[in-house]
Amino acid sequence: MEQGGLIGCMQCEMCGSEIIGKSYRILIEGSELTVCANCLRYGTVLDEEGSKRIFSGMKGKKKGRRSIFDEIVDELVLDYGTKVRKAREEKGWSCEELAKRINERESLIKKVEREDIRPDDALRRKLESVLSIKLTEGIEEANPQRKRVERRLTLGDIVSLKRK
Repeated sequence: MEQGGLIGCMQCEMCGSEIIGKSYRILIEGSELTVCANCLRYGTVLDEEGSKRIFSGMKGKKKGRRSIFDEIVDELVLDYGTKVRKAREEKGWSCEELAKRINERESLIKKVEREDIRPDDALRRKLESVLSIKLTEGIEEANPQRKRVERRLTLGDIVSLKRK
């Protein structure tokens, strides 16, 4: 009854324990989960074809999860609209002229100056380049030394299980 599960350092999606040996794909109320041998009894074991279908797209080693916040290094300054307006006025340009220089609509420039919208990265880079200003600042990490969490929340912590 063993499935062609992956061998390696995996975590059971039900109880959160490290899966040592084979992992199993089971079906619980319409959801497919990778579980350890202990949690196998809570669902229906998927056949060999089911697990092949699920894992067929995986090639090589699985990359660890990355947080989107790891990629963010700078944050938009609070008074970005004022900075854009002052820099534009120092150069003696109207909103229309600035818009033409960066290939954007005049209404978009006005909305940024009023801080009605936050400029996306492409617009921010254009404004910084043409106006010779910096609209971002470095983010200070609030808690640089995070404590390693021993155990993450799993589906088994939330769902009450009924025995078969």
